[in-house]
Order: sequence, then structure tokens, then C-alpha cells
Amino acid sequence: MLPDDPRERVVWLQPEGPKGWEYLIARQSCHLWVVRHETYTLCACRGYGNVWKYRGRVETVRSPTVVMLMEPGEMHHTLEVPPVYAFSVVLVPAGEVTAAAHELGVSGIPHFRTLGADDPRLAAAVLRLGEVVERDDAPALERDTLQAAIVRLLLDHAERAPQPSADAHHNRAVARARSYLHAHCDAAVTLKELAAAAGVSRFWLVRAFSRTVGLPPHAYHLQVRIGRARQLLRQGIAPAFVAGELGFVDQAHFSRHFKRIMRVTPREYCQGTGRSSRLS
Repeated sequence: MLPDDPRERVVWLQPEGPKGWEYLIARQSCHLWVVRHETYTLCACRGYGNVWKYRGRVETVRSPTVVMLMEPGEMHHTLEVPPVYAFSVVLVPAGEVTAAAHELGVSGIPHFRTLGADDPRLAAAVLRLGEVVERDDAPALERDTLQAAIVRLLLDHAERAPQPSADAHHNRAVARARSYLHAHCDAAVTLKELAAAAGVSRFWLVRAFSRTVGLPPHAYHLQVRIGRARQLLRQGIAPAFVAGELGFVDQAHFSRHFKRIMRVTPREYCQGTGRSSRLS
């Protein structure tokens, strides 16, 4: 693991506007991110050379016009980053993409076969939107226009979601395990009870889950809990309450896990929500 760079700046923003949109702007970041995505997620870099793993494939970003595309419910791992690394991420609610797809005649649930779209217009729009939402005086119309453009350009790379694989038993067992972890994001879960919920042995589940999801069950569960924590924090819930609500030992325990994944503390994360006055 790379050491933290004291110059690193990571900002999460949830400005006023369409509900559910979120933004991450990172500069001088050497962190190797491991993230479970709850949204359609687009990442554009100011530079190139980063290496990432997604859907079991390892890809190198070879141009600053490449946008990394990630879908809800999937994981990605950053494996390498260049010495000076900056990027902007736009997290688009799944409902927005699906609704736009239907309006534009894309059938089914939008799916992206490509891991990285070499699209100069899309890359420029993602970077520009990151700049706009960082500004307090940015016109709402400019933000809204960029959001609409990004969804439209994103759908240029969409196709219908693939059909389930022939290994139906494998898929159903992993799906049951994932559902159980989501349903129990507020409590500790043992492998024994997770395997029982999935209807398979513990040993089979660990292998199949890691192969399918990209993380072992415990790490995925933590990602789900942090995802739920973000939702509560955006609603103005105090970090201390969120920690207890999600079954962390205490606020310090919660904050350590949150910062390890999100690169900011819960308090810093909330500074982008406009609700920091309610924090404790």
C-alpha cells in the first residue's frame, strides 16, 4: 500500500439540485481505491497511466480522454497511479440513467461493455462538472446542463444488460448472500449464518462470492455499511448516531473505517451537504 501524501486533497460534494447526484474531486491522490458502487459512476483523470481492475479485467488508462465507467452493484480496485494524480468522479443515480435511456430508446437496463470509454466530450464534461460544483457561485443552469449532457453522452456507450449466465445456482447463492448483507448492514454477520442464508457451504461461498463480487464477504459488508452511512450523513444525521445505528463499536471505530474507504472523515464528508451545523 502506498503511503499517504500530505498534499492529498479529497472532497465529496452533494450540492443542491437533482436528488442523489454526488461528486468526488481528488488531487495529488496516491490512494489505491477499492470501492463498491451504488450508482452509475464516471471517473475522468487529469492525466493518464493509472491501472485498475474491474469485472476481473485489468486495464490501463492510456489517454486523458478515457472515462472509466462503472455500474451499480459492482466493485473496482485501483492497482497503480501515476506520481501526480488528479481526477473527478460523477455519481449518477441509477434511476436517472434508466429514465433517460427509456426516453432515448435504449431498451432494458443500461449496461456498458467497455471498461473505459475514449470520449473527449464526455471526459471534458465530467471534469468541467467537477469544477462547477466546487464553486459556490456556479449557475444552477450550467450544472443542470452538464448533468444532462453527461447522461446523454454516457448512453452513447450503452447496450442492453447481458442475460444471466448458465450457472444459475452459483448466481442465486451469491445474490442471496449479497441481499443478506444488505439487509443486515446494521449488525455483525458471521460466515456461518451468511452461508446458511445463501444455502451453500462456507468454503464454497467464500470462493464464489470473492470471484463474483471482487471482494470477500466481510469487506463487501463493510462497503455496504459505509454506503448506508453516507446516506444517513447526507440526511443530516450526526456521525455518533450513525455509528450506533450501523453497529460500529463507537464513533472512533466508525470514523476509522469511513476514512479508510472514503479518504475523508464523516465530518469532512458532511461539509459538502450543507448540514454541517447538525454534526456532533
